[in-house]
Amino acid sequence: MAKKQPSDELLPEEWTTRLKTFKAHLGVRSRVDEVAEALALLDVGALMRWMSEERASVQAVLLCLSPLAFKPALLSALDETSRTNVLLKLGTLKTVSDDALAALSEDAAARFSLGSRAASFPGARGGTGFQDAKSRTAALLQGLEPGLAEGLLQAVANRDSGLAEHLRRDLLTVPRLATLFAADRRVLLCALPESMLCTFLYGARRIHGEPTVQAFLAVFSKARQDDLEERMACLGKVRQADVEAAFHAAIEKAVALKADGSVSFPWEDAWVS
Repeated sequence: MAKKQPSDELLPEEWTTRLKTFKAHLGVRSRVDEVAEALALLDVGALMRWMSEERASVQAVLLCLSPLAFKPALLSALDETSRTNVLLKLGTLKTVSDDALAALSEDAAARFSLGSRAASFPGARGGTGFQDAKSRTAALLQGLEPGLAEGLLQAVANRDSGLAEHLRRDLLTVPRLATLFAADRRVLLCALPESMLCTFLYGARRIHGEPTVQAFLAVFSKARQDDLEERMACLGKVRQADVEAAFHAAIEKAVALKADGSVSFPWEDAWVS
């Protein structure tokens, strides 16, 4: 006798609403971002159980499509070998065929009792792109506890040093540099040429917001802050290419300073204050 599937009526009211909305998403949509919206309707615990039973390639897709807030918990729930395999897959993920997405939605239908209205994906059309897979992986690592993230990077480096180096660089963003210890922020900023420093701060304000630029300015005296503000005010319009070049130079300088022991990256270790 076939196992009877629970009906929507047996679920709490909130889950009834979630599952019906999930059905609607899977029934009429096929693109990656839209499937991701459907996955966001599920509980993180349900996704954790699902991931634990899948092979690395499916785990990578589920992790990539899951809500950002779920990603650290989903990855942390896997054992060390599985986490490494998933990062290796995710870091090189470029396309997912529509057939694979259809299989994924059918699996979701079976697991979450979505019935016959589960999915209506068209046939494969060459796959859906994941050109930003490495960036997604770096964003995921940023949400992990520092020791776990560093351990994962080291495990990845043992099997793909190029990917690990790319991920380490992607972890360095301007907002992340703003979280360096105050003394290290000052060392970094003082190592930049004056014109580049002004362009860097100007771009940090325009692109990343006032809290980010204030985190950098805070390491200087009031007189120095006023001087830098005056210099930035005189810049007028700045080419985006120049801002990006200043950001890149600051990140490269931070890497060099870290290598010679002049600064520390607080996200790579646990610290006692």
